[in-house]
Amino acid sequence: MKQFLILLIVLQPSIADDDKPVTYRLLEHQKPERYDLHLEFKKDLFQGTGTEFTGNLTIDFKVMRTVNYIQFHAPVLIKSKEFLDNKTLKVPIESESYDPVTHIYTITAKEKLNYTHNYTLRMEYSGNINTKDMTGVYRSSYVEDGSTEYFVGTHFLPTFARFAFPCFDEPKMKATFVISIVYPKGLTALSNAVGDGSIVEVDDDYEKVVFKETPVMSTHLVGFLLSKLTCSQGQNITNGVPYRVCSRKERVEDRVLALGLGPQFMERMENITGLNYTDHLLGKLDQVAVPGYKSRYLENWGLNAYKEASLLWNIKESSITYRNVVMDLFLELAHNWFGNLETVVWWDYTYLNLGFAKFYQYHATAQIDEFTKWELGNQFVVDQLQPSLVLDALPSSSALSYPVQTPAEILTKFDEFAFSKGASVVRMAQHVIGPQNFQKGIRYFLPIYNGSNIMPIYVWNKLEVFIPRELLPRTKNLNGVMENWTEKAGYPLVTVTVKGTNVLLTQERFLYSREEDFTEWCIPITYTLSKDIDKFQNTTTKVWLLPETSQTLHDILEDNDWLILNNQQVGYYRVNYDAVLWDKIKQLLFTNHTAIHVLNRVQIVDDVMNLARAQILNYSYAFEIIKYLKEETEYYPWYSAIKNFNYLLIQLGEDSIPGIALSSMILDLIQKVYRNLSFEDVDPDDQIYILKMLLVSGTACRLGEEACVDYAKTKFKARTSVDKNLKSIVYCNGLRHSDDVISGWNSLWEMLQNEVLESERETIIEALGCAKDVAVLKFYLDQSVNSSSAITLEELPKVWMAVYGSSPEGVDAALDYLYENFTKLATTYPTATSILVSLIERLSRAEQLEKVQALVASGHLESSVRAVVQSALKAAEEKLQWVGSVEEDLLAYFKVTETTTEEGTSTTTGSAKKLELSFALITLVSILVQLDLTCK
Repeated sequence: MKQFLILLIVLQPSIADDDKPVTYRLLEHQKPERYDLHLEFKKDLFQGTGTEFTGNLTIDFKVMRTVNYIQFHAPVLIKSKEFLDNKTLKVPIESESYDPVTHIYTITAKEKLNYTHNYTLRMEYSGNINTKDMTGVYRSSYVEDGSTEYFVGTHFLPTFARFAFPCFDEPKMKATFVISIVYPKGLTALSNAVGDGSIVEVDDDYEKVVFKETPVMSTHLVGFLLSKLTCSQGQNITNGVPYRVCSRKERVEDRVLALGLGPQFMERMENITGLNYTDHLLGKLDQVAVPGYKSRYLENWGLNAYKEASLLWNIKESSITYRNVVMDLFLELAHNWFGNLETVVWWDYTYLNLGFAKFYQYHATAQIDEFTKWELGNQFVVDQLQPSLVLDALPSSSALSYPVQTPAEILTKFDEFAFSKGASVVRMAQHVIGPQNFQKGIRYFLPIYNGSNIMPIYVWNKLEVFIPRELLPRTKNLNGVMENWTEKAGYPLVTVTVKGTNVLLTQERFLYSREEDFTEWCIPITYTLSKDIDKFQNTTTKVWLLPETSQTLHDILEDNDWLILNNQQVGYYRVNYDAVLWDKIKQLLFTNHTAIHVLNRVQIVDDVMNLARAQILNYSYAFEIIKYLKEETEYYPWYSAIKNFNYLLIQLGEDSIPGIALSSMILDLIQKVYRNLSFEDVDPDDQIYILKMLLVSGTACRLGEEACVDYAKTKFKARTSVDKNLKSIVYCNGLRHSDDVISGWNSLWEMLQNEVLESERETIIEALGCAKDVAVLKFYLDQSVNSSSAITLEELPKVWMAVYGSSPEGVDAALDYLYENFTKLATTYPTATSILVSLIERLSRAEQLEKVQALVASGHLESSVRAVVQSALKAAEEKLQWVGSVEEDLLAYFKVTETTTEEGTSTTTGSAKKLELSFALITLVSILVQLDLTCK
């Protein structure tokens, strides 16, 4: 609910004084062809004092019909201008106006403009660099060798290019760019294209570089950087194009991974698409680790920018989990084909660029020899598809394609959901079309729209050329099918019901809220039968379940014991079975679970737990199905199970009676997979094993598994001998279960003071929040708002998440500190409301909500903040109601019952569920936890 209300605030259209909605779009009658941009940056900008830069700009453009005015974006100070016809004749100007809300500058001519003529705008202007956040043209800094080094960079996606130069700042209005920059000597200048070969000395203090003309591209892809960062060159891309990785010079050794793997990915993408990067004519490809970068990554064409932790990897210190930074690199490289080469007509369709790039981030990487063991096809399901299904089951979920106008609205298009659902829908389309036909379609589609703009219908119509007609529904073409998945919010639940030897398939929208909703989809159904030879391997659509219809699979169970839908979870939907089929599936899981493809076991675990979350099934029923996990040793089903268990623990409260009982059940289920792991002699190249070890051992340690806790405590005392891949487990759980919390915490705190590697700092920051001493945790939170502490402003939210995300004690510590110091937090961190809202989502007791309500009533919150917080409180109250509705089923499942004996009334847990804790012990632990919190 929180997301929905925030979205309403953002998406309100701006209203002019006459109550008419403001128009944010430029008129479509103009077509820019070339920008000649000259920029000058003075020395004071790099001394941390000045903020002004100057520009000289020439734009060549045409009009597409006879009009008497033009429009462009220009939130800068235009000092002079010329409007020319065919570069020589001055166009007389009738009037000029600027709208500070839309940033649109309008020039009205005294005469009609002719669509057969070429027009030119020449302008001198000045602008101010952004020193508050890293958008537009910004200044930031870092410390190296004891000195503060200032640099100027750009972040234009999606609507910030206009703050650097007047422009037609819409994705459809592509042009070429020739950029020249004057800057202080001693710096290095980078831009999209390679330099023209010479750097010209302007005077004793300044020099000038001119970059070659770019290919046709949108304004948001333009970029430049003026800094003292250095670059290393890797293997050239096809036809000798230089490939480089740039960073602070002290991180030069950490460039090795990106240097080695980037060219391999580029070669793979060139083979898949049939288009070489060389064809773009940029002359080079740079990847830049920007110190302190706020965004995770940014695809400036030819000059990609990243957070340091998203590009650099320290082979000696960083866990293999941080080696996943290479996936961020591959995502941005994929944008060279999806987003740069072809670009959406307007931001409504952003999911096309994001979804295809995210899809190939996994699909293309999986074809590189070094990554075959990463099992990226499997990882995609748990990393992208299943998290998307969770977000898309909320009533506040939006369609992939929805209209946007304002810059604030446009920004909502770039969330992780757009990437994950977009890629999941592309993956589904690939299997509907067939992988080989899909690749043929991509090779056909991309050259047609090279340097152009696309809409969804353009893409799907070109791909449909290669799909056999019988693979589509009789009444739908491919575009008609895909519109179901991109223009509608949510996704379907397919219900499978046995009717004798027949099976009936029906659909409805899957929502956690169970609100009535009649949305339906064109669903590609795949399935496996018990007697199939190629079980779960065939992902070609067998039947279509269409809107306003059901589908009967006739006599399908005549010779088969069971049926499982959605082979390898290639379809973007959930499945529920009737009791007959669930019992068959459960029996198969308990007797021979490996007969089911691992991705379908993942799907069953995730579906059944989310069906229980939506109260379509009882949790008691779901637990009986997933208890097969006692024999499961694969990473992926456990990933899904632990994710869902963690959600339930957060809702119930880890220290609640059902929460403690659930924790005991998880510990019981996890024993086999945990005991099959070894902390010794870990193969540093076995990524899946290490991910499984971190997931399972982290859960076991957190829940108090004795051997795991002993290992963590022993290694934590030594610290210097901790394997780099085990630091997160050892640091966190060694401190969590430490016999001397204060000493252990101080030791980690000292390590943080001296650590400069971002990935290592993240590990330590998270571990520091694992302490259970409330006083220590409050001190930690206080350090996050202390400007002289080792914690940076960017790290502040990570500190809070580490505290309230680690334990019930952490939730109480964060709540108490925030209640007493919200003004202090808000002064230090302007978006403190986001921390408060995230904390509210962790609350599980009525008295905790009452404390937040008291904060709201205190008058310390601004009215806009109060509205957001009250919305979060309402959602939290609904959560408590949800907990109340499932609690009876859980307690009954765990057989918490009162029995009367000769000695009196006692409470026990039933042996049928084999829980290790008696109810008396559960109650005692709960009481002790509360006493511990009270005493502190």
